[in-house]
Amino acid sequence: MTLLEAVELSRTFGGVHAVEGLSFSLPKGGIHSIIGPNGAGKTTLFNLITGLLRPSRGRILFKGEDVTGLAPERLARLGISRTFQNLQVFFNMTVLENILVGRHLHLHRNPISALLRLPGFRRAEVEARAQAERLLEEVGLGGLGSRPADSLPYGALKRLEIARALAADPELLLLDEPAAGCNERETREIAELLTRLAGRGITIVLVEHDMRLVMGISDHILVLDHGRKLAEGSAEEVRRDPRVVEAYLGRRGQDAVAAP
Repeated sequence: MTLLEAVELSRTFGGVHAVEGLSFSLPKGGIHSIIGPNGAGKTTLFNLITGLLRPSRGRILFKGEDVTGLAPERLARLGISRTFQNLQVFFNMTVLENILVGRHLHLHRNPISALLRLPGFRRAEVEARAQAERLLEEVGLGGLGSRPADSLPYGALKRLEIARALAADPELLLLDEPAAGCNERETREIAELLTRLAGRGITIVLVEHDMRLVMGISDHILVLDHGRKLAEGSAEEVRRDPRVVEAYLGRRGQDAVAAP
């Protein structure tokens, strides 16, 4: 089953083609990585998929439905969630409160029920907290819910962001450089987490510059160059593609993505 499809997708900024004529389709399940040099259009593509930008041309389909240009909150309700390249944690909140922010789509929306704290609203609150606690366990932050977010080390904050994105119960999870700035141990923890999430059926689309991470966990890789598709395939196919080696990886990059 095709979960996500782009059809002749383009986005220009003042005449500059950040994404140009890009078409691809991703099946449901697995880990799909998008790689390319700086300026290749990776984050622009994420912003188009998640509704932060409207395409200049082309369409985006999710589960066969045209979702081009829908607002981010509508896309979230359909099952698309994401993280950002820079940390977007609420540092003045607790760890658990950060997760609850991501759970707001599933909370009781009746203002009278909320104001009067009727039984239905209280049940929804209890369920939301229980779900948040489960997510903290899943990302390796169990027992830390009451701690201020700003007390966590950097790698834990990255996993907290992933947990908050998971709180919306996504079918499609887009992660923009989840291991950026992480040390080797933190990167390994994130790789293990993503593998577990994919194992329980969440489709992951990953933008990441750490080639060892990408090559180690990806089922499928899409390579962009100047907003266009340069290559795609398995990690082994991409690693051996001379166009990728020449345009992006180079000699040092080729060494970096050598099989571990």
